[in-house]
Amino acid sequence: MVDTYTTPLDRAKALRDDLVAFAAARSYAIPTTRYVQIGDIVRDCEAVVVSVGTLTPDPLYDPIECVSPRSATFLVDIIRACAVVYDSQGLTVPSTLEAVSEIGAADGQLLDDFARESIDGWTSKGPWSVVWSLAEAGLQVASLQIAIGIP
Repeated sequence: MVDTYTTPLDRAKALRDDLVAFAAARSYAIPTTRYVQIGDIVRDCEAVVVSVGTLTPDPLYDPIECVSPRSATFLVDIIRACAVVYDSQGLTVPSTLEAVSEIGAADGQLLDDFARESIDGWTSKGPWSVVWSLAEAGLQVASLQIAIGIP
């Protein structure tokens, strides 16, 4: 059966709920603040955020057909507070950065597994990527970027 969603934001809500269930099934703790939005993610606290980045017609289908399939690009972020990885002189503390990276690596692996095993779309998934970054204010981000066909 094909799932339909009223808006791309509805699909983002389903992605959020699916990720929460996916993590729980693996006994993997993710931040308890969880929400969806449209556009760029503000990374200012620990959270799981699913954002709709773009919505485009799907070029793989004949435009003469009555159905107008679309693809949406989503960002799925796991944002965590992490220890400051710099000392008082602004130099990187390798042991601290390595410890923080262990958590980020696990978050990224969860997102990659989630994309591979759990996300289904009306059309086949486009390629996805997991990107890591250190945001300001001592936050670490593992971000899944994925395009999904939606009706």
